[in-house]
Amino acid sequence: MRQVDLATGASRFALTHNRAVRRNPFHPSGDRRDVTDRILHVTDDNFEEEVLSSQEPVLVDYWANWCAPCKMIAPLLEEIAEEYAGKIKIAKLDIDQNRAVTERFKVRGIPTLMLFKGGEPEATKVGAVSKSQLTVFIDSNL
Repeated sequence: MRQVDLATGASRFALTHNRAVRRNPFHPSGDRRDVTDRILHVTDDNFEEEVLSSQEPVLVDYWANWCAPCKMIAPLLEEIAEEYAGKIKIAKLDIDQNRAVTERFKVRGIPTLMLFKGGEPEATKVGAVSKSQLTVFIDSNL
């Protein structure tokens, strides 16, 4: 499916290698990034299986579509997912669509990044962070 931004006329989706990829308007280079390969989208229904039962650590990004700081860190999470592949899983949970998990882990502000190890929250960071801050957060808690 192709959507066009009415304000700029720019395509928001493009086909590459017969797969839909989304243009990331927040990435500094403006390049295309495949956001489905490395980042897992979790819900209330699959959170237990994908996060709490995971053998490897999982960094969960609690976000919302209307949250500008959440959109600012999205490209960083894509880079981290690529760089830390095999060491950690990156997951995103939309707080507006998944209230049970949001309430269970007492998420009060977004973006909230919560690192789970062995099914338990190991560390939490609230607010937008730089890539260096994010890597320090991950490395110090792995």
